[in-house]
Amino acid sequence: MSTSQPPLQQEHANWILRNLYDYSSTPYPAWGAAGLYLSMPIISPAITQPIAVTSSLKNKLMGKVITPSSFNTASEGYVLKSIGPSIKNCLLFGGCLALGGYIVYDGDLESGSGFIGAWSTLYLIVNGKKSINCLKYSKFIPIVGTVFALNNALTYGRRFIMGDTIIPNRPMPL
Repeated sequence: MSTSQPPLQQEHANWILRNLYDYSSTPYPAWGAAGLYLSMPIISPAITQPIAVTSSLKNKLMGKVITPSSFNTASEGYVLKSIGPSIKNCLLFGGCLALGGYIVYDGDLESGSGFIGAWSTLYLIVNGKKSINCLKYSKFIPIVGTVFALNNALTYGRRFIMGDTIIPNRPMPL
């Protein structure tokens, strides 16, 4: 005979998901991510790395190549590539998430959840790859920011799409 109760591990996983969903009714996850993003330029600034450029790539970059005096030929140069979220990105996304947290704090849960979910998804699109590239340089703070963005995008996005109701697991009627 099978029991109707789920195993202990499944019950624990459901408890964690319920708590994450309950935290999305508060502004604290958004404010935590905003605090991290606003402090990221001080804690873990972006690294600029020179990348060598050949003459064929120079034409594609339309004159954005720096040619220092150490290069003898004008056909070679380098481009400074930023690794990690830039200061502008950190300030923009941090400010937007702080504003979204205030919208939730002010009582408009549905609009605030949509705002936070959308801006967190945009953070993943804009800075996700840059944050993963930071692992090459042993910088873990941008990865923490990406995890915060993923958490906010999933929890607040689910609250915005599904509303305030939780659909229980019921068998389908015949």
